[in-house]
Amino acid sequence: MTDKDSAVHNWKPISLRLPFLQFMLLATISTIIILQSLLYKSQTQGGILFAPSIDELPLSVTFGYRYCPTIIAVIYGFLWSWIDHDTKRMEPYFQLCSPGGASAEEILLLQYPLDFIAFVPFRAARRKHWSVFSAASASIIVSWTLVPLQAAIFATENQTHAQVLVLLPGFTYAVEALLVLIALCNMSVIHFSVPRKCNFQSDPSAIISHMSATSEDAELLALFDDLINRPSEDLHTALMGSVFSMNNDGKLELQSAPTLNHSSGQKAKQTLQSDKGHPPELQWYSGVLFLAIQLACIALLGILFHQARAGSGLPLPSISRFMRQILQNCIPVTLSACLEPVWVLLTRHLCELQTSTELRRGKVTSMKSVNPAYMSLPPQLAIFEALRAGHFMLSLLAFVATLASVLTVISSRVFFEHTVRLDIETMLRPLLSLLFRDLNETAPNSKSSKQSGSTQDEFHIALYNAMGLSGLPSWTDPDRFYFPITFTENTQANVNYTVTTDYFGVSLGCHEFSNHTMRDFEDETGNPARQLEFKIAQLDGSIAVCSIPLPTGAPKNVSGSSSLELAAAAEGSDFCRQNVVAGWWRGYASDQEVEVTNKTMMLCNPMLVTGSAQVNISSTGRVHRPKVLSSINGSLPEYFITHPSDLILQAHRSIIDKSGIWHNDNSSSDWLNRLMAETFVDNRFLDPNLPPPTFSQAVTIFCAMYNELFAIFLEHNKDSLFTPSGPTTPLLPVVQHSFETRIFLSTPAFIVAQTIFCIYAFTTMFLFIRRPWWNMHHPPTLIAATFALFAASRAVRETEHTFGEES
Repeated sequence: MTDKDSAVHNWKPISLRLPFLQFMLLATISTIIILQSLLYKSQTQGGILFAPSIDELPLSVTFGYRYCPTIIAVIYGFLWSWIDHDTKRMEPYFQLCSPGGASAEEILLLQYPLDFIAFVPFRAARRKHWSVFSAASASIIVSWTLVPLQAAIFATENQTHAQVLVLLPGFTYAVEALLVLIALCNMSVIHFSVPRKCNFQSDPSAIISHMSATSEDAELLALFDDLINRPSEDLHTALMGSVFSMNNDGKLELQSAPTLNHSSGQKAKQTLQSDKGHPPELQWYSGVLFLAIQLACIALLGILFHQARAGSGLPLPSISRFMRQILQNCIPVTLSACLEPVWVLLTRHLCELQTSTELRRGKVTSMKSVNPAYMSLPPQLAIFEALRAGHFMLSLLAFVATLASVLTVISSRVFFEHTVRLDIETMLRPLLSLLFRDLNETAPNSKSSKQSGSTQDEFHIALYNAMGLSGLPSWTDPDRFYFPITFTENTQANVNYTVTTDYFGVSLGCHEFSNHTMRDFEDETGNPARQLEFKIAQLDGSIAVCSIPLPTGAPKNVSGSSSLELAAAAEGSDFCRQNVVAGWWRGYASDQEVEVTNKTMMLCNPMLVTGSAQVNISSTGRVHRPKVLSSINGSLPEYFITHPSDLILQAHRSIIDKSGIWHNDNSSSDWLNRLMAETFVDNRFLDPNLPPPTFSQAVTIFCAMYNELFAIFLEHNKDSLFTPSGPTTPLLPVVQHSFETRIFLSTPAFIVAQTIFCIYAFTTMFLFIRRPWWNMHHPPTLIAATFALFAASRAVRETEHTFGEES
């Protein structure tokens, strides 16, 4: 035999040839390297893709991580299913061509391609068919673990000002470990399959190839002619102990034959006409179960889609990113990947039964009966051969098996996460009511009143806020104090509220004044003192004489250009104490005496303000975007048990200093002016080398600072100022706004998935209504059954000298 003949007589499918298997091994190793490189970049650079919103990027950008990995995995899985399929169907022929042949159990009674994929590795290991074991194991790993897990490798994480695409290490390492196992299986297939020999000159899948291999052996044909009448349960027993081999010319030889019981064969002939059957996968109960699963998927997907659209998404099933990746990506892909082998198995059954179905119908051409080699192709590729032969049911089934791969790709991106704002309306009770406590004990002359001068608490709070070290107190803005609401204890950090609540504040009215006199005198201890005296008209027309203390001169260490800041509550009657004097003086200091060169003075009177406002409140009580709905100002006596002036007097003891001192630097001599300079970054109030601020420059800043300190005072002392709310306190409308990450269903992916499931359901019903059947005692899925099918036929004689030729 020449080298050319030797090559021809060692036919193998493309998928079991060395170049193809080497390509698969190289692709596996390359994928491991690429994954590890991307993981390293993700861990060292904080991600592999950055954007303000990853979900809003165009498809041309997101396709690379949303769909491309699953598409590659599906194609990779298809190639492995091709290798797996060819390894299974070629195993009997490799055994047949081995030296000394093989028993019937190793050859004619094998049906690996029609076994359920999960059982094949165990059966192959028991028979020591290691190439089948390796290929089947790799195919299972790819279809049921690799494809689902790769869908969860990429995840989107929220950062402070952007979203970032990262690789999750757990899933990445799991996929890499699976790829290592697949590479080992690949090398095992190379080791066990490549050296093996097959004496067929062409693909042995078609019936005509079997006819050509047995046409010259009358004894062999007689053996299988008798087997056609054997009951299915006796077929294995009938061939037990027989040994077959194939010579170098590709002819099947019987090495040792079993002893047949012809009586049982005759008995079978008598009952043959009444027998027909279906494989278990095509039984009606299998169809009902399969259809029920599909309809359940359609219903479940529809319900989830409706709930996601109607309810602003679905709640996260877990706070763990790992668990969410499993539920949102792995499980849908696993379900799709589990349906695919079922369609593949049904397609393979139809491929096997198609020939016997055509022969049972009577006169058909060889193109439709003995020539089609459907089992030589992966089921997904049988569609073209089936269309050419006019087998439309088979072509439909092959098309649906192909759609299973599309469903796997789509299912990986049906669910996605998106941050949305959820609004929940409710009614809550305020903590305080708009009624002040008895403030007699806080009057200026009471024993429990605070000492003259600021306690500095309110100034510290405002100063830290101005310096950016902290915010304003809860339920406070620069103008008002808002009555707090009792929120639930399990409030999350990303929750805020729109509240309609009452507020309280002050409006400071100021005017410039210069009608005052300076008086020097001796105090009660005999020390020199100085005060500024002025008159204020009261509401009843009477005149109140008020004063504020002034320093008698400059400190010893102060000379030259000097500055004095005043912010003091007037002294005298209760009416005087409600007024505030503010001033900015410039002078020249020498020998502790100061010559005043310029000054700005203003007299201010606070007016209480209350009303209702709609505010946006964070979970910690921070006020945002207040909107005043109503406003009332004046003395507001209806909100006080005592006189409203008691509140003003108490506030002044907390937020107004008594007086200031002369200084020749930019440091302030009182808290209020320091706070003004820090808040508005303006040295005009403090710098002795600059003229004092004009009234128009000072009034806006001073009033804003006073209003803020008054609001802080109310919040800081709210428990001692306001009465607590009770059962009769009206509930207030509250809208809770929570920014939550929710699960949504992609509309395009949902439509495609539902369309595929509907095609599934239609095809299932159509298949099981018109399912093929056989009228033999055993299914035509075994090589022995195929031999028995044509052994007594006259057609087998016509193929006696056509082995290896085109049919």
